[in-house]
Amino acid sequence: MKKLKLIFILIIMSILVSSCDTGISFNGRVIDKITNQPVAGVKISVKDQYCSITDSLGSYNFHKFHYGYLGFTEILFEKKGYKPVYFNLDSPGKKHFNEIIKLEKSEGNDSFAIDQKYVKAMFYFNRYVLTLFGLFTFIFVCVKKKISNRVYWLFGILLVNLTFYFSITDFNLVKFLFLNGPVYLSFWSYNPYSLKIVIPTASFLFWVLYFFKREIVIKGSEVDYDVPTSTLKIKDKEKNYKSTLVEVFSGTIWEAELVKSMIEDAKIQTYIKNEIMGTLNPWWVAPGGAGSVTVVVSSLDYEEAKKVVIDYEKNISQE
Repeated sequence: MKKLKLIFILIIMSILVSSCDTGISFNGRVIDKITNQPVAGVKISVKDQYCSITDSLGSYNFHKFHYGYLGFTEILFEKKGYKPVYFNLDSPGKKHFNEIIKLEKSEGNDSFAIDQKYVKAMFYFNRYVLTLFGLFTFIFVCVKKKISNRVYWLFGILLVNLTFYFSITDFNLVKFLFLNGPVYLSFWSYNPYSLKIVIPTASFLFWVLYFFKREIVIKGSEVDYDVPTSTLKIKDKEKNYKSTLVEVFSGTIWEAELVKSMIEDAKIQTYIKNEIMGTLNPWWVAPGGAGSVTVVVSSLDYEEAKKVVIDYEKNISQE
């Protein structure tokens, strides 16, 4: 119930943030960078949705009300014979009113530094691939048992997505966001004049820790027996050390199975070694084939396991 309540609260927050209407208003003049003369007929595009043109004095005046969340306001100034200029109203030092835009002659090269097809491809990659990745991670953290700091991980997955914006005109970094959520804020907004690269940092960090340092994200202890390398890794909240696997008993397969069962009844983790080869070709494993199947335990549990084996051997000898 608590999980469902938390998910409901996060969804409501996302809807509220994503349902904002936006007013766009700015003006200024466009001049030649060398001559400082006004440039008329400059096309002014706002996020590929609205358009205006400078007058004979190079002046522009734009007012528009946009329904829904627009993201940050990107503006592109274009005219044949001049290099296009990227302008972002949200950048530090940029003014909404009486801004002077200087255009530089292109000398035959007025193309963009980044092709807009890559901008659109990255937009769809962010919107669908990364959103699905984030959604999968979010649901996994919600339903997986014994996740440490679950609430922090959920908020991190929703918010900590590093986002970089590079201008298509000169490939300069024009904006950086540390907090940016999928489905809302500027994660899903289309910015036609900048290449948006999103790194779902919290989601990536969670999976790296889950696969390589699981004890950090999963509560309780975890025992990982690596039989081929004869190394036992025991991980616990309060412990982080290694112990070797040691042989505690050797015999036939049915004897080994019986001893293994008795040791496990004593709450000791144990494994059978050479189970298949010791049964099919015992002389390949041990001289004469005697004691070809062995029971191994952690060196930390050897003393307790050995007591069980001694009791077993006593009972066998008495019979």
